[in-house]
Amino acid sequence: MSNMTAAADMFLPIESDRLSDKAVGQIKALIEEGRLKPGDKLPAEREFIKLLSVSRASLREALRVLEVLGLIEVRTGIGAFVKQTDAGALPAEWRALLIKTQQEVIDLLEVREALEARAVELAAQNASAEELESCSLTLGKMKQSANTNDVDAAIQSDIEFHQLISRMSQNKFLIELSDSISHVLLDARYAFFRQPNRIWVSWQQHCRVVEALVERDSQAAAEAMLQHLQDSKEVVKRLG
Repeated sequence: MSNMTAAADMFLPIESDRLSDKAVGQIKALIEEGRLKPGDKLPAEREFIKLLSVSRASLREALRVLEVLGLIEVRTGIGAFVKQTDAGALPAEWRALLIKTQQEVIDLLEVREALEARAVELAAQNASAEELESCSLTLGKMKQSANTNDVDAAIQSDIEFHQLISRMSQNKFLIELSDSISHVLLDARYAFFRQPNRIWVSWQQHCRVVEALVERDSQAAAEAMLQHLQDSKEVVKRLG
């Protein structure tokens, strides 16, 4: 803001026991409404404290949270600035959720490494020709979602693909466990497939799994699945 008067028309004093949360909410709303635009400099600390009627500690905590959410950039000795929105960036709500649940998501992906590597080994041995054809059809859907950058369709295809793998294992416990984990990871999948080029990469990795299944190569199928899941885990780590 260029001066105290202009800023006073935008920011409101805060009355709450959780002042930093209220400050985050107010600044975030101003950014989303476009009243604070990319490149805008936020008020200096002393001025901002007066505008929001918060303590220095509350203000600094709010700025830290906004920076973690990717909404602002704090430049040491210069000030805080609204960041340019990246079309491929994770929406603030999803990023906040991921920050809270990131370790849980990583832990579940590690469980999937064990479960699905074994499931795909069994699938290579047990899958029928019709089931393998279903996998190929699902890959076709994912490829189409990559062409159109349709995140919802990509998620649906991804869930369908991994459910097919677990069912082809013919192990009822692997099926039940995989289905349970898949449901828990739904929000993480949205965050995952929002990343640039991620649908294409995932499709390519799934193709390698299916190629190994068609060849009835249990070891290659397990290695391809493990590589896919480990790559997914690394992406999730970077998202946080």
